[in-house]
Amino acid sequence: MLNVLPGITLALVVAFMTGTCQAKLKDGCKFETLRACGEDYFPFGKDTHLATSGEPFVKQCATFKKQLTCSKTFAADCLEGVAKAVATLALETYKESVDEICTTDSKLYEAYHKSISCLNSVGAKLHSCVNNLQGNLQKAVLKAPKKDLIPHLCCSYGGLLDCAEPALTPCDKVGGKEFMTSLLDKVLGEVLTPLCKKYKRGSDFCKALPNLPALGPNDRKVQSFVELIIEAVNKGI
Repeated sequence: MLNVLPGITLALVVAFMTGTCQAKLKDGCKFETLRACGEDYFPFGKDTHLATSGEPFVKQCATFKKQLTCSKTFAADCLEGVAKAVATLALETYKESVDEICTTDSKLYEAYHKSISCLNSVGAKLHSCVNNLQGNLQKAVLKAPKKDLIPHLCCSYGGLLDCAEPALTPCDKVGGKEFMTSLLDKVLGEVLTPLCKKYKRGSDFCKALPNLPALGPNDRKVQSFVELIIEAVNKGI
């Protein structure tokens, strides 16, 4: 999918290599605008199940597309540098997947409907995996020293796959495991590739990262995945 958006990907790599990574919001912008867009589109992030068919599926598609378009507008209007490139790439690649899932008789439409019942049967486990990821990302943003922030971000994505893949084993026969891991890759995996370098899933570098302090009751809570990624890029590069 990276080759679908060569301009954005090139901008991301160039910005990263040259250090043009300022992610402060433009004048007049605030993160509340991004939060108001919603993030129901993150698979099993807000709930333990997804719509299976009929009107609920149509409504889900409309909601996901609206939220992604809203978030893309925020990225275009309010971000600069690496933060803009990262957010735009993540949202664009995932919206393309959502558009295909919501297009009758497309390959992803068929894959979704073939596997969704099984995916919902393990939805509670997947929801827990995504919640763990959010907690790890928040801990990285709030607790990691600058030099370790991006590595923790990258290794946390590997942790998500380590959690999700065993949960998805019962769905392997209907293609659910491949479908879901591919979807997760579209949300996070592809956009992290230019940033992660040696900090890949299961690597010795990930294993050697120091543990971070636990979040405390007075620590700021950030619920938005996109906001967490933006903050991580802002602080870690």
